[in-house]
Amino acid sequence: MLHLDGVTRIRPVAASRLPWPHGLFKCPYGERAKALAAAYPKGHGKTAHAELCTRLDEQDFASCPYHQVDDWKAIAETVLAFARAEPDSDEQDRLYHATHLSDRDRAWFRSLVGGGHIWWDTGQQNLTNGRHRVCAHCVPPASR
Repeated sequence: MLHLDGVTRIRPVAASRLPWPHGLFKCPYGERAKALAAAYPKGHGKTAHAELCTRLDEQDFASCPYHQVDDWKAIAETVLAFARAEPDSDEQDRLYHATHLSDRDRAWFRSLVGGGHIWWDTGQQNLTNGRHRVCAHCVPPASR
């Protein structure tokens, strides 16, 4: 997983270090998350969202548009290469086109470098503008 570090730098962060997705905006399972959260003591809504991820099955993941990705590793590697390239260089321009990625992976790549940065800092319990991408890293049951 990646996040913006300061204003101009991107650095890799293990998805396990990020907080669980919460407040699932436009998520088809948002209502299920709210129902689970209602069963938890106040202030434990994120725990309910973590539980939701364990309850989703293969069909749930397959129907969720945020889980439609071919290769997160290739996306992350391309983002890091883009971040390391000289700004406004031919190399950065070539990387931005990301022709080696599938169309949908290219869209995810561009969501990370084209203004859709994930705003989070080490140790924070919340993040901004990245919940759907964090959710996309929830692992389907057969892959656990």
